[in-house]
Amino acid sequence: MNKKKILIFLAHPAHFHLFINNSAHLKTNGNTPIVVIKSKDILEELLNNEGVDYINVLRREKTKKSKIGLLLEAITGLLIRDFRLLKIVMKNKPRLLIGTDWSVAHVGFLTRIPSVIANEDDTFATPENKYFYPFAKHLLLPSCCDQGMWLNKRITYN
Repeated sequence: MNKKKILIFLAHPAHFHLFINNSAHLKTNGNTPIVVIKSKDILEELLNNEGVDYINVLRREKTKKSKIGLLLEAITGLLIRDFRLLKIVMKNKPRLLIGTDWSVAHVGFLTRIPSVIANEDDTFATPENKYFYPFAKHLLLPSCCDQGMWLNKRITYN
């Protein structure tokens, strides 16, 4: 069997629950999961409690900001995640990128490494996805989700 490095990006504690079993399964099959995160709520605590090694590409403290401040923080945060994730990918050379963060799609596109973006929202609920779905190779979605024009990229599950 061809063993692979597979990068898994967790951006929210819910993603821990979505991907932790996949990460363990990859290890038992001799593959190497590379877990990358950005700080969010109790995500690091969950990973530490399970003994999962990870790389944090963005540590942020919550502060109150204006709408323009939040927008600037979102844009700079994405650029920082893109750059740091690119460095990790160049160093580790994974065969696949999986996650929910926009940087997974961007870096996958730049490096020509297939990216799988997981999402559980309809297109109308997350219109901002139009900025990163074009860069993703595949979209992992519940079969009930409407993803508009992205049908050709969908991998669905019940």
